[in-house]
Amino acid sequence: MENTFPYENFAAAVAAARTAGKNGDLDESARLYRLIPGAFPHKKHAVTIAADGLKGIGLWTEAVAVLETALRGKPQSAMYLWNLSELYREIGDHARAAGYLQRYIDHDPRSAEAWVHLARLHDLGGEAALAEAAYAKALDREPMNVLAALGRGDSLFHLGRVDEAIALYRRAVASAPQDAVALFALGSALRTQGAESEGHDYLRRSLEIDPGNARAHVNLGLTYFNTGNLKGAEASARNALLIDDQLQIAHVLLGLTLAEQGDLPAAANALSRAAASSHHSEALFALAAVQSALGHKSAAELALQRVLAAEPDNGEAKHVLNALHGAPIFAPDESYARETFDRLAQRYDTQELHFRGYNVPAAIADLIEAHEPERHSIVRLADLGCGTGLVAATLHDAFRTETILGIDTSPNMAKIAGAKALYDQILIGDARDIAKLEGTFDVITAGDLFPYLGELAAFMTAARARLAHGGLLAYSIELSQSAPVALGPDGRFVHTPSYVEDAGRAAGLNPVAARAITLRRLFGKDVAGLVGLLQA
Repeated sequence: MENTFPYENFAAAVAAARTAGKNGDLDESARLYRLIPGAFPHKKHAVTIAADGLKGIGLWTEAVAVLETALRGKPQSAMYLWNLSELYREIGDHARAAGYLQRYIDHDPRSAEAWVHLARLHDLGGEAALAEAAYAKALDREPMNVLAALGRGDSLFHLGRVDEAIALYRRAVASAPQDAVALFALGSALRTQGAESEGHDYLRRSLEIDPGNARAHVNLGLTYFNTGNLKGAEASARNALLIDDQLQIAHVLLGLTLAEQGDLPAAANALSRAAASSHHSEALFALAAVQSALGHKSAAELALQRVLAAEPDNGEAKHVLNALHGAPIFAPDESYARETFDRLAQRYDTQELHFRGYNVPAAIADLIEAHEPERHSIVRLADLGCGTGLVAATLHDAFRTETILGIDTSPNMAKIAGAKALYDQILIGDARDIAKLEGTFDVITAGDLFPYLGELAAFMTAARARLAHGGLLAYSIELSQSAPVALGPDGRFVHTPSYVEDAGRAAGLNPVAARAITLRRLFGKDVAGLVGLLQA
């Protein structure tokens, strides 16, 4: 024992170090902790107590050094490896923490708990694939381990293997049917896959057990939102905010529901709260739309400028910003429609059908039937700007369709349309790419397409080239009150009926029918439009 160390009794030395620390004499406390491992080399916990003591008075680096020095003498010490892993985890060096824990596991790989700890370290380090593999090892050792099942499910979800993740969440719920976390995970995952009803049930059960989970309230609100229950969605968002007023997604949900109900000032306030602390594209785009509808041009511009500050190449923000300034644009960049609908794809059907009353598909089917009452089938249908397939689905129900081809600029929208098993082929591209299709069609549809094209001469020529003799081009427009074609402040183009008919005639398409309709309701107000037929 060193002559400078005054304690021969281990317990007394530890007590003295702790007392010095409590009394604020950190130098003396540190001196004693540094000396304890050497003074009592045969005491099993001397090293770990010294490391914990040094950590407790803020000397993290020295705590690590004590453990690493001891480990060099005993490189297989499970205790030192585990404690070093924990210490590096607390410091935030997750890679080094995982390295020490892997050495611990290599020495004894039987512990499911150790594998779960390793997986969590990989999670913290952003290594989803490594985390998934470690959780799988834990499940190999304890198949009913709920923490491992939930953790592996989360890793699989982040890796895009959603079906496998849901299967693991179901396994966790089966093992622990009253586990609020398992119920929340399963309900949330089901919601993202469109299983709103089943997801709703699990989220409700989760909240019955743990009503203080703000995110569960939000996800329940999203199930309401996605099934058109705006009041339910609003109530859930407010419940979440009562628990956590800083939860960004709850402010976004509240803002979206208020906007769709027409309460634009309250929606603007909620969306401003959502976007106040950090960049949130969805909140900023919604805020810009709401502020524009309120006539607050500068506030709308500011929201879009914030999008561009974080995403300088965002084509949607650039286009809508130009629209706010009344720029003389007659044909948008293709990125505008692609980015807009990629962003909206997951909620598009819900948004348009459940609470905007999107009327274009039914109006097109009715107009074709009124114009050709004896028509019972469509042999070849080209659905341009097909989106999620709403027009094609309606025509498929109204007539017997044999072949349906679609084109859309948004891969996300096309993916949803493809899952509906309506189309024989879907191309990703501009609507004018119809020229690339082989053969002719007896019906071409352009439902809600012209607001994203602007000038129509090139489109009409391309469409005419693919229409069979007597074939129909069915379209919809938002009505312009003045200019033949103009860019509205929301970024969508408006047209006069005469402009569309003249563009059709110039390409060899004759107007044969038209009908004024309400296209949809937006922020509580009707959007006036027209559906029409041009014939080759």
